[in-house]
Amino acid sequence: RADSVQMDAGTRADEVGGLAGPLGLVGPNGETPFVYNPSGSPVLFPDGSGGTVSVPGIPVELDDLMLGSFDQAYGLGSTFVEADYAIDESWTASCGFGFGMRAPTMTELYAFQHISTIFPQQTFSILFGNPNLKPERRYQLNAGLSADYDWFSIRVNGFSAWIENYITYDAFHPDWYIFQLTNTDLATLAGFDLSGDMALTKNLSTFFTATYTEGRDLTRTSNPLPGAFDIGNPLRSLLAG
Repeated sequence: RADSVQMDAGTRADEVGGLAGPLGLVGPNGETPFVYNPSGSPVLFPDGSGGTVSVPGIPVELDDLMLGSFDQAYGLGSTFVEADYAIDESWTASCGFGFGMRAPTMTELYAFQHISTIFPQQTFSILFGNPNLKPERRYQLNAGLSADYDWFSIRVNGFSAWIENYITYDAFHPDWYIFQLTNTDLATLAGFDLSGDMALTKNLSTFFTATYTEGRDLTRTSNPLPGAFDIGNPLRSLLAG
């Protein structure tokens, strides 16, 4: 009914971890010439025909190669509170606050000379993970307004987020296509989404959607990405939420 308030809240806690094993380097023709294995023992790999092939082991700790412990564990938590206020029978206003954490992915932690197309302005890039990454911590405010009539509805929502330890990319050199994952102390995301639909006839309707997001790195001022925006401009570190 009109002139009423509905509130929701929730919380969650998780524990995640990761541990990597031997790393095999694949040659240009698909061969595996050697494998990094802390024990130095040979490692058996499938040969593609149902058998196995023994690959020499190099007694190197991957932790030393990538300068961080591979045995990682993260305690994660999230919480939110939101409220909806019915202005009248058709219009509703909403607002909310949320906090959430995201652990680094396996690729972000352990990628080693991984060739990928992570940036649209480059044909390919070589990516190194970072086992020292911290989990992201995101604080976000939301506000929205919606209208719902029998033949027409429209919704607009805006948000502003502050992210501690945002996981982004750091260039080893401005002219090289080699990157390593890193944490930036503070980044921001802000934007809105707009959507609506209209019934033209009993059997025909139309709809529209529009979204906008702007990201800013408020901390890092070194190693700009090739082809990226100038330091301090939007999308400085190609924030991709």
